[in-house]
Amino acid sequence: MVKKGFFTLILVFLLSDGLFAATFEVFLKNGTTGAPMAEYPIRILLVDKKSGGVVKTFEGKTDNKGIYREDIKHKEDTVLYSLITYRGVKYQYPIESGSRNKVLVYEITDQPKDTNIPGRTIIISPQDEHTIQVYDILLIENQGNKTLVERFNDKLDTNQVLNVPVPYGYRLNQLQGMSAEKIRTYGSSLITLEHIPPGKREYIFGYLIRSDTGLFNLEYFLL
Repeated sequence: MVKKGFFTLILVFLLSDGLFAATFEVFLKNGTTGAPMAEYPIRILLVDKKSGGVVKTFEGKTDNKGIYREDIKHKEDTVLYSLITYRGVKYQYPIESGSRNKVLVYEITDQPKDTNIPGRTIIISPQDEHTIQVYDILLIENQGNKTLVERFNDKLDTNQVLNVPVPYGYRLNQLQGMSAEKIRTYGSSLITLEHIPPGKREYIFGYLIRSDTGLFNLEYFLL
């Protein structure tokens, strides 16, 4: 006895102008509630691999099951990302043809009780007699089911997600894990505005410290 079933055949065609035509499918789900995001706006970004610039944007909505499909022509030197804004937070994920791409968004919280720093590594590299380069590596883990967003810091009179203590007199010169627009520098701290969804991520802050005497005070002050 042969059981009847079904399958989905996704075809990729190479067109005469060097473009690939493929069907992309995204399943959008609320990671906090577990519910599909039905009839919700979604954007697909066609991005150049080398420059990182957006070549083209496709806009649409998911269906009543939270699924969005799009036939897209693109070249080998481009990649695609899904971009969804939910509760003021932007979620961007790489997507591939030939499979259903599961994309999660979350409810938000400004309470950091589920977010911690399980690891922090400090690397010090002397530059000359009066200058050292510091690499501050933070491992961040959000163990909850909501995205951590900014809250107001009354003492500093600014919004913040994280308040990272650093030595006085630092000058930030390197940054990985977030964009420069998402960080503020203060006297003895780095204030981040990058939202933290559930899961693990790593931030690297590089900063210079100078001393006229050649002696460096690396005491960290908590605000």
